[in-house]
This record gives sequence, structure tokens and C-alpha cells, in this order.
Amino acid sequence: MRKYLATIHTRSPYHKKRFAFLVSGGFTLLIFGVWSLATFGTAEKTVTKNDNEFSPLESLKASVSTAFRVLRSDVDEVEKGLETVNQEYGR
Repeated sequence: MRKYLATIHTRSPYHKKRFAFLVSGGFTLLIFGVWSLATFGTAEKTVTKNDNEFSPLESLKASVSTAFRVLRSDVDEVEKGLETVNQEYGR
């Protein structure tokens, strides 16, 4: 394969275009296969009346709230780290 790829520039333009088409088609099929397995490969859970259903706005609110909570905890950890460094170096 390395020898073929090393000599592809000497081939005819038709041959180069066909090779490029086959390679791009192969990658497209690979991506489509992975996508279809990820999308259709899992069994979907059906929602029953006993399950809690969330509206899109409630879901967005919960995710933003969680993101801010995580961000705040990260900032608190950085502040504690800076306090430790300041105490070690006497600033």
C-alpha cells in the first residue's frame, strides 16, 4: 500500500480521481455506520405516565444551574489554592 501511495502521483488523472472517490466514499460509509449504530443501535425507553417528564425549558434551566454550580465550585478550589500559595510564600 505504501508503494501504491508513493506512486499515485504518476498515475493518470482519471485513476487519481477514482482513487479519491473510493477513499472518500469509504470514509463516508464508515462515518454513516458509526452514526447509525449510535442512533439506532440502542433500544429507546418509552415514557410511561409514572415517569417524570421535563419540558425543554426545565431541562435547560437544570443544566445551566448545574453548570454554574460546578463553575462556582471550581472557582472556590482555585481561591483555596491561591490562599495556600500566598500563605507559603508570605504574601
